[in-house]
Amino acid sequence: MRYKYDNQGLLRTFLRVSRVVHSVVGESFESISLSSGQPAILLYLAENDGAMQMDIATALCIRPATATVNLRNMVKHRLVYKQTDTIDLRVTRVYITERGRVLLKDIMRVQNQMQEQIFTGFSPEERERLMGDIARMNENALAIYRKPTVRE
Repeated sequence: MRYKYDNQGLLRTFLRVSRVVHSVVGESFESISLSSGQPAILLYLAENDGAMQMDIATALCIRPATATVNLRNMVKHRLVYKQTDTIDLRVTRVYITERGRVLLKDIMRVQNQMQEQIFTGFSPEERERLMGDIARMNENALAIYRKPTVRE
């Protein structure tokens, strides 16, 4: 099925798809006892273990308060732990636990399953083109998101 380009509805359509995908993927993560925001944090910590909470929020483009709530629940479920930096006692670092590391395989499995289901019927060329288009959209959105605001 072909869709007609509608300049007025392009962003609205993208946001609708984004919400639906977020909901579907979030439900899939619930099957491994994770909330929708927790997998991204675990994946980030897998590559940046010992990151500061603000670094996590910045890298994932989430509000610091959102990171706080997610991390509090993740500490409670022993997926991560916090530790005061040994050099700068004002800094608290976040580390992934062994329990959190075990979940990384499940996260990747769920992501791969969802990707295959969501992109059913897309050729490899269409997937590649879409990836490039989404990457460009992401760069444009990040430029807006990170632009300093003028305070009155």
